[in-house]
Amino acid sequence: MASNVNSMNAAKNLVIWLLIIVITAMFIDSQGDKLSNRFLSTFLPYKGRVQDGGSIEFTKSYDGHFYIQAQVNDRNITFLLDTGATDIVLSQKDALHAGINLQNIQGFKIYETAKGQIKAGVVHIPQVKIGKFLINDVQASVNIHSMSHSLLGMSFLRYFHFTIRDNKLILYRD
Repeated sequence: MASNVNSMNAAKNLVIWLLIIVITAMFIDSQGDKLSNRFLSTFLPYKGRVQDGGSIEFTKSYDGHFYIQAQVNDRNITFLLDTGATDIVLSQKDALHAGINLQNIQGFKIYETAKGQIKAGVVHIPQVKIGKFLINDVQASVNIHSMSHSLLGMSFLRYFHFTIRDNKLILYRD
């Protein structure tokens, strides 16, 4: 008799859990992109979150900076947003990852930074994409010295309007 009661309880619990799983799956399916965007922007702030109007919102990182994942020549690169940087400045590692041939450097530029001058090779990137935003033929430089993050500077940002408020960066276009 006790065996039948235990079997009934186990079957009842199984049905309850299956119902919970089905209802949760239906909810997730109905919310799809909204939940995915919210999850990504919370746990992977550099991925950004697409807003209803088409803008993209990024959350400030724990270190006080904004990191933005962009596709350079269809390769993912995580950039440090630097509104003080004239150009996109790629590390050598990121440039190679994006398929940029370092033999095709079109001269050198000297940049003034907080840590002094740096020399970087000038390149043109055929395509940079963040979310649905695509910019073609962007001027960039490849730093000949090591750097921890590539910089997303004004040669890309000039194509956008952006606001920074409440630890959020919002990129949008007209």
